[in-house]
Amino acid sequence: MADFELNVRQVEGAGVLDVEGYINAVGGDEIASACYKLIDEGILHFVVNLEKCKIVNSMGVSCLIEVIEKVKELKGARGFTDRGESEEWRISN
Repeated sequence: MADFELNVRQVEGAGVLDVEGYINAVGGDEIASACYKLIDEGILHFVVNLEKCKIVNSMGVSCLIEVIEKVKELKGARGFTDRGESEEWRISN
């Protein structure tokens, strides 16, 4: 397994980012880039699934905060979960 993997998908009009591994500056930048790409496509609601994420360092946290602030500025919704696809969760504003 690589140190970091990111799968991006859309569910009910929201961007879902499934993260696996270690979120450092590189992983955080990948997450931020994926979110900005979705924002450019009109997606303003996000869930970051951290079920398979083992650790986030300070640079990774910094990148996540950057995304949180941008989504908040755009009046979007954002959330984090540690529940996988087998768990039922709903995206709401």
